[in-house]
Amino acid sequence: MGTWKSCVLPHFLNYLRYISAASQLQALQASLNRSLSTTLHVYAHPTALLAGADIPPLYITQNLQLAQFRFRLHSSPPATIEHFLWQLWQPLLQLVPLNTIETRIQTTVCHVDMAHRDPASPMPQNVNMAKILNKEKSCKKYLESQCSDQWRKHLELTLSDPPGRVRAYAHWHLHNKNKRSMYKPAPYLTHPSCPYQLELLRLRTQLTIHIIPSHLHYAFKAPQADYQDRVCPHCFDKGTTVLGDEFHIIYHCPATQGVLQQFTAKFQRLTRLLDLPPFASFTPDKKTRMVFGNGTRG
Repeated sequence: MGTWKSCVLPHFLNYLRYISAASQLQALQASLNRSLSTTLHVYAHPTALLAGADIPPLYITQNLQLAQFRFRLHSSPPATIEHFLWQLWQPLLQLVPLNTIETRIQTTVCHVDMAHRDPASPMPQNVNMAKILNKEKSCKKYLESQCSDQWRKHLELTLSDPPGRVRAYAHWHLHNKNKRSMYKPAPYLTHPSCPYQLELLRLRTQLTIHIIPSHLHYAFKAPQADYQDRVCPHCFDKGTTVLGDEFHIIYHCPATQGVLQQFTAKFQRLTRLLDLPPFASFTPDKKTRMVFGNGTRG
C-alpha cells in the first residue's frame, strides 16, 4: 500500500488542477479506483475503499490544489512571475470564460473556504505565524481540514438515502462524534498491534465475505439483489425474513453471533488497555463499532 501511494498515486494527482472537464475527471477517478482495488485485492465499494485508505476523491483533491494555488499566487513576493500573473488576472476575472482556471479557483474557494473568499482576509493564526518558507505548507494543512469536512458532509448525505452499501459504511464509520481527518488513515491500518488489517478493511468496506450473506455479490450467477433485499439465509431457513446487515450478523443472528462471543475476552482486554469502560457494558451499537475497528469512548 505504501509503495502504491508513493509511486502510483502521484501520477493521478499531478496537475489535477488543470483538468476542467468533468468527464475527464470521472474517467481518471475510475482508473484510480481500479488500480487501488487491484493492488489491495479488495474489490469493495470504491467510495468506502477510498475513505478507508485515506485517499480523497479526485474532485476533493482538485479543490485543494486550486485553493492552494490561489494562496501561492496571492502571497508570492512582488518581484515574482506568480505575483505579476495574480495582479494581471484581477481586473479580468469577470470577463474570462467559466471553465478557465482563474474562474475555477474563485469557485473552489467559495466551496471550500468561504471565510477567505477575499484573499485579503486574514488567514488562520497557524498560517500567519509560520515562517515564510512554511506558509504554503501550513495553508495546505488548513485547507486539508476544510476539504476533509467537505468530503465528510457529502458522505453523510447518504444517510438519508435508501439502504445501501455506502449508507452502511457512512453509518458505522463516519457518523460519530470522533471525526478523524479524512486525510489520515483509520487507526487500525497504522497500529502495529492489529495483525488483520487487510481482512478488517474488507469487512469495513463492504467487500464479499462469506459470513455476512448481504455481501455475497459474486457467489451466484443470479442477478445481485439490492442491499435492502439481501435477507439473512440463516434466519430465512428457519422461517424468519430479516435483513442480513452488519448489525444483525454480528450481534443478533443465532448462527453467527458466536463469533463475537469467541472474541469477547480479547475485546475486554483491549478496553482495559485503552482505559475504556468494560466491553460488556457497551451498547449493541458500540460493540459493533468496536468490532469494525472504530475505537469508542463513553
